[in-house]
Amino acid sequence: MPRRFAVAAPVVALPVLLVGACESLDATEDYRKAGELVESRTGDPAPPWPEGADPTALWDGASPLSADVAVRVALAANPGLLAQAQSIGAARADVAQAGLLPNPVLGVTLGFPGGGEESITSVSVSLVQQLAALWTRGDRIAAAEGDLDAQILTLSDAALELATRVRLAHARAHGAERLTDLTREHWELLDRLIGVAQQRIDAGEGTRLDLTRVMLAQRSLEADQRAAELELITARHELLALLGRADAPADFPLAADDGPRAPLPDERGAMDLAAAQRLDVAITDARRRAALAELSRARGERIPEIEAGVEYTSDDERRQEFGPTVGVEIPIFDTGDAAVAKAAANARTADFAARAARQHAFAEARGALVRAVAADELAAFTREQVLSLSGESLELARSAVAAGQADTTVLLEAQREEIQTRLGLARAELRSAEARITLARAVGGRLGNVATALGVPAAGPTLPPASSR
Repeated sequence: MPRRFAVAAPVVALPVLLVGACESLDATEDYRKAGELVESRTGDPAPPWPEGADPTALWDGASPLSADVAVRVALAANPGLLAQAQSIGAARADVAQAGLLPNPVLGVTLGFPGGGEESITSVSVSLVQQLAALWTRGDRIAAAEGDLDAQILTLSDAALELATRVRLAHARAHGAERLTDLTREHWELLDRLIGVAQQRIDAGEGTRLDLTRVMLAQRSLEADQRAAELELITARHELLALLGRADAPADFPLAADDGPRAPLPDERGAMDLAAAQRLDVAITDARRRAALAELSRARGERIPEIEAGVEYTSDDERRQEFGPTVGVEIPIFDTGDAAVAKAAANARTADFAARAARQHAFAEARGALVRAVAADELAAFTREQVLSLSGESLELARSAVAAGQADTTVLLEAQREEIQTRLGLARAELRSAEARITLARAVGGRLGNVATALGVPAAGPTLPPASSR
């Protein structure tokens, strides 16, 4: 019995199969971009992503911990951030996948004799490649790259948020430490005042009312001291958790950040900074680009699917046939209109989301600037006006006591007022530090990063009105 073999293969099979093979799975460059974004906004070295680092290698838990060191440790060792960093590797894999075409389909058909002299046994082998994916490949890659850009920006933005939380925790811990020391000093002074008041009562020069008032002030101060101690230990625990060392001892020394303070921008400058360097704004721009690419891909997929190839036939009698074969999809049921309409709606949604993110950034930057200016002014007023006046009062009290014009009680009261003023200044300076950290986050980076930030392009593409698409 003669046997016939039929082989169908697309004309462009080999070139098509080679297309897209060049997309790499290596995400090293993507992690480098994310690290550089963080470095440009925090001033710290790029984090060692995606593996991270051992936090004990960056800080031993006993050396004085500054805010800069704390941020460096957190970015390299915070488990939650490292978990999020893996999304970049997954997004890079999606880009590589988007560049690949569907695998060719190998089909084998066996035909057995049905009877009669002309009946033969046949074997048909076909190799078919879809071609529609070829002209939508660029859009698929563009959409996947837009998602990858969004993941890079999302990771970098999460790192900046973590850095902000670390700096706030460090500022609160340092501020609570100052408050604890000052309240302890105040308590000791009140204890001395109680002793003097009791001596005056014993000498018949004082009253029980004077003693009771001082004792009441000391009891009230004890509540303030306990609140400051609670704030201190809470801030230390939070700081350790952010560093990935929640189980470490919390009695580590804190180092103050005594560097020069960056000048605050004006309102227009704050909004320009927010537009230029806020990563949540850039994320929505990246998602808008991805949505536009998805819309283009949906439009491209409305072209009917085409399968093209050649067919070669040979049988035992050495008869051979060779010719092209073409298969075309007939778009009777699914015309692609629904997919295009959905992609267009998603693109419009992404466009409005990008605009909303920019407006939100402007509002946050302006509000944070107002609070930072007010906090700075209050701290400066307390330092330059109130503290200087209480210092002058203390010196006058010392002079009066030395000249015999007043007793020790006057001096102790002046000292108490001076300590209370320093307590008020410590609270004002803490609020100022917190407001500046919050402002830096609201504008997307360091306050001293104005020149660099304003050189970053801010705007993304704008979609045409829905009626024009």
